[in-house]
Amino acid sequence: GKSVSLKAKVTLSGGWNLSFEIAPAVVAAPSSLSYFTNPATYTMGSAITINAPTSSAGAVTSYVVSPALPAGLTLNPSTGVISGTPTAVVATGSYTVTASNSGGSTTASLSIAVVSAYTAWATQYNLVQGPSGDDDGDGNSNILEFVAGLVPTNASSVFKISVSSVPGQPSHRAIVMSPIISGRTYTVKSSESLQPANWIPLSGSTSSDNGNERTVIDTAATEAKKFYVIEISKP
Repeated sequence: GKSVSLKAKVTLSGGWNLSFEIAPAVVAAPSSLSYFTNPATYTMGSAITINAPTSSAGAVTSYVVSPALPAGLTLNPSTGVISGTPTAVVATGSYTVTASNSGGSTTASLSIAVVSAYTAWATQYNLVQGPSGDDDGDGNSNILEFVAGLVPTNASSVFKISVSSVPGQPSHRAIVMSPIISGRTYTVKSSESLQPANWIPLSGSTSSDNGNERTVIDTAATEAKKFYVIEISKP
């Protein structure tokens, strides 16, 4: 810690001299800085659980970090709490947080990585194959199961599509899909060929749900042949 001594001399009546020294209390430097989560792996686009520090000895009055935290994350300079929502994938890196007061400082090294939402999901299920692989062998790729909200280690968890005629309506076709998962958007597109550039959103259709099954009726299926795809998107 640091201290400053003040000396004073007082002359009393009668010629007596009184000298004394004033020394303010010593401020103890902080020590043993650590963070609750270390190492930390975060998911891009998802708000993190706040990561709070602890330390010993003197109370900390300020915190700084070097280098700058991954984009979207911030360090509160007064509390040292790390919070936010990472906005980009970042490889594992080391970040040094310095906690200080008037008596001195202490540091902690943090290991932080930011992974994609797909990588976090694949890690959760211990997948071996890549996005285009099919770990459970159900015919749905891993990336499809991720976007569709399925379980990639359960072969019975699959996205199903069927197309059938509508009785009494020769120009109508029923496109049935399941399961419909909350938070996803499902867009039916059609084409007269299988060329990728030719797919356009279906117009003039009706839609109804029954549990997790959705039926979309194409009311203008007058072509000699017509193909359908389902585009699934998630936030």
